[in-house]
Formats: sequence, C-alpha cells, structure tokens
Amino acid sequence: MRTSLVTRTLFCLYFFAFAELRAADFTSKEKYPDLVVFGAGAFDFYRDSRVAQLSFEYRIGLSKFRIAQAIMGALIPFNGSLYLYGGFGLDVFLGKHVVITPSFCPGVYFKGSGKNLGYPLQFRSSVEIAYVFTNRSRIGIQGYHISNGSMAGKNPGEESLLLFYALHL
Repeated sequence: MRTSLVTRTLFCLYFFAFAELRAADFTSKEKYPDLVVFGAGAFDFYRDSRVAQLSFEYRIGLSKFRIAQAIMGALIPFNGSLYLYGGFGLDVFLGKHVVITPSFCPGVYFKGSGKNLGYPLQFRSSVEIAYVFTNRSRIGIQGYHISNGSMAGKNPGEESLLLFYALHL
C-alpha cells in the first residue's frame, strides 16, 4: 500500500515538473537564474553518529513565473557514503531579499562504509531559508530529511543541517 502511494506521488510530482519544463520560456532574459550551490554541515546531526558533510548542487531556473527550479546534486558525508539526487524546488519570497525554498529530490544512496539507510532509493525533502543578494546569489541554511519511505524493512532515516552559498550564473 505504501509503495503504491509513493509511486503515485512521485509520478504526479514528475508529471508537474515535466509540465513546468515544457511551459518554460527558455529564450526570456527574465528566466529564473541558474545557481551553483556549495554547502557544508552535519550529516545525521540528531544522533551520535553525526559526521561532517559537503553538498554540491546545480539548480536550473525553469519557470517564466520565476519560482521553480530543477535540482541535481551530490551529498558527500565524511563517513564513506554518497547520495546522488535530482528533483525540484520552489522559491517562496518573503520580501525582496529573503527566500524560503522547499524541495523534493529522490536519489540513490551509496552506503560505502557509512550509515546503512536500508535501501538504495532514498527521498530527500528539505527546506531552506536564504538571504538573496542584489546579484541573485544567496547565503543561507538548509535542513533536510532522507528516508526510503518505508520501502525496505529498515528505514532509519537521516537528518542534516547545512550552511550554503548559491552562486548565480
């Protein structure tokens, strides 16, 4: 039951993301900016097994409405594991310089010598708050949870907290 709900939810999310991509005006100079994001913080920070981590993302501005972005990235905890993901995020501006961005990114987790998350397919849900500079670059904090959505018998999940800088391209 849960797997079919997760599958239907993912299908709907990717359908809307694809529709957004098809509707995007790629020739407009007002297109939402592409960003390269560098982050550092704590992986599994709620538990005693926390370790430092680095994060790298590329965000592609998609919407002529200037709120949607496709996200591709990698999380590299210093415990020997790796998480590669792709998904989308939506910017919600609170004034001219403050933005909150929730995002959803399914991905593949490579355990290596790191934490066992129970299944290779993992889902990252995150929220961030950032200050947007006049050149559209950003600095902020991001919190996220990674889980396999109970698709495996083991689903310990993981939470991280990062400080990031997003460079406008």
